[in-house]
Amino acid sequence: MSLSKGMIPWVLAVQPWLFAQAPDVLFVGNSPGRERLSPGVRADVQVKGPHDPLPAGFSETLTVQVGGLSAPVLARSTFATIAYLTIQIPVELALGPTTIEVTSGLSGTSSRPFHIRLDPYAPGLTGNVTRLTPSGSSPVSCLPGETAMPGDVVTAKVVGLGPTEPRVPTGTRAPDTPRALTVVRPSITVSGEAAEVVESVLAPGEIGVYAVTFRVPPGTSAGNASVQLSIGGYDSRDANLRVGRHVTHASPVGGRVNLAAPESIMSAYACGLTLANTPATGDVRSPPLALGPITVRIKDSAGTERAAALYYADRFQVNYVVPSGTATGIATATVTSADGSNTTSMMEIFPVVPSLFTVCCWEDGASPDGDFFFPAGHLVRVRDGVRTVEPVFQVNTAGKIVPAPIDIGPDTDELFLEFFGTGLRFRSSLSNVIGAIAGTAVPVEYVGPQGEFPGLDRITLRIPRALAKFFARANVAVGLAVDGWFLRAGSVAF
Repeated sequence: MSLSKGMIPWVLAVQPWLFAQAPDVLFVGNSPGRERLSPGVRADVQVKGPHDPLPAGFSETLTVQVGGLSAPVLARSTFATIAYLTIQIPVELALGPTTIEVTSGLSGTSSRPFHIRLDPYAPGLTGNVTRLTPSGSSPVSCLPGETAMPGDVVTAKVVGLGPTEPRVPTGTRAPDTPRALTVVRPSITVSGEAAEVVESVLAPGEIGVYAVTFRVPPGTSAGNASVQLSIGGYDSRDANLRVGRHVTHASPVGGRVNLAAPESIMSAYACGLTLANTPATGDVRSPPLALGPITVRIKDSAGTERAAALYYADRFQVNYVVPSGTATGIATATVTSADGSNTTSMMEIFPVVPSLFTVCCWEDGASPDGDFFFPAGHLVRVRDGVRTVEPVFQVNTAGKIVPAPIDIGPDTDELFLEFFGTGLRFRSSLSNVIGAIAGTAVPVEYVGPQGEFPGLDRITLRIPRALAKFFARANVAVGLAVDGWFLRAGSVAF
């Protein structure tokens, strides 16, 4: 998304002071968070904008050059005065010292050169490890990033493994055929024991991401195993791989593993066992404490054990609500499976562990990767005391989910964005909740229980009319910070 040609002169004429300063590069590191960089690696770039609030469309107009070559921007977002970019370092660059510069398309100003160094390799495990079926064709029950059984074949997503044969040009998605094999095959250890590396390639369909398939050593002990990748004398940081039969808990909308808040919606994911023989669903307004033989019990740090209400259960997953009154601290969660067996795992309870529900889709041109998503919610308009609800996304004639542009309406209209999440209701105070649209703070009217479905929370942000007018004809990001936890809710269109 970018500003229309007709809008840029208007913005410059109204507020030229916004563009007096050049962007400033604050940090460059590879996507797992390390500062080591190499040709072709995916890198995170933090850019400080010229003013607070950032000009409309600021991050969308940023372009990046590394060593004088254009670097594709794969993802971008903003919060407060910072733009967060994910780029690919051009594969053609020579090793050694070089610079990165960021240019704003709104003002034409460029950052001062930010000095970096390119090494032959910059290995980084992204934590995305997928367990495969015996045929090696499809993932099964375990949560990505933390699961395997001894002898299983797993695929780790990695960055920074250097050149491939054939070479894939900068900004180009890796082909499925022929596979782009790494020139140097990395080695992998699991808890210090060498693992058999089956394949090392650029991940088909992705940019700058490698897929390294390896076999977990058969003698690996159950528990948390340490995984390390090495290539050409460069080592990745260790990553944890959970090995053996277990259940892991996380929010069903991509929450943090084994962290939960009282009255939040959670999912128990099975690895190496079957939870339910057939899918079962409870009453969504009054979920039961059991679905047949399936139960979840939470014993908190005070020693009190309570049964959780269950929304859904299938072979590999149970969706439940953490019981009311669960004390903060280390808790144990016991899942009873269809065969009557119990699987117990540890989790930590905090007052707030927020997750936001989103609606994902694929929209051509929405971003360089085509990935675009929206808050699971709606716009509320108050006109002459009458409250109406309007969508923030819609399905087009091609069956794709696309923005439903917000009509600003007359100056007397009040506009609110309502969306939904879980794990937010026990925030310390409303003043410790920050809502942002395009990185600009907006008033937070409500954060608390939705009221109809157990565990579901509602967030209401007021959309200032001046801000809505300023972002006319733009897609802008919506963010939320709750007691120090930052989340992106998606994007809306004005």
